[in-house]
Amino acid sequence: MRRFYWFILRPSTRGVRIILSDKKDRVIVVLHTYDDLWYFPGGGIKSDEDPRAGAVRELREELGVEVESDKLEDFGHYESQDEYKHDEIFVFSCELEKSVDFGDSDDFLNQNNLSVSDRSDKLEIKDVKFLDMDEIDTLPLS
Repeated sequence: MRRFYWFILRPSTRGVRIILSDKKDRVIVVLHTYDDLWYFPGGGIKSDEDPRAGAVRELREELGVEVESDKLEDFGHYESQDEYKHDEIFVFSCELEKSVDFGDSDDFLNQNNLSVSDRSDKLEIKDVKFLDMDEIDTLPLS
């Protein structure tokens, strides 16, 4: 039924992902409450929203991390027209100013040295972790 919907309406979505790293060459990944895969932070953006502004907003909402848009570097722009729909993803990279160690997501989200604020969508993110570059292949990632 979903493919029929996509065939008729040809939906188009836009989104952002941010490869957020620290000085120890680790990257942050998030586990959503509605999925069993780990993702780089990010999400959907509105059709008229600037991708950089969307990336800044998504980092604030998902992690409580405040990043200035000029700190985001273009990493890539990907498009897919799979199954009659059009998806467009803007990927940015950004290095955190300070390295942080944390045991679990609550510890991380309460660190003030990352300019962490209260997240607006606490129900969306189940867990947050740093991964060393050699650990990326060990998790189910999307």
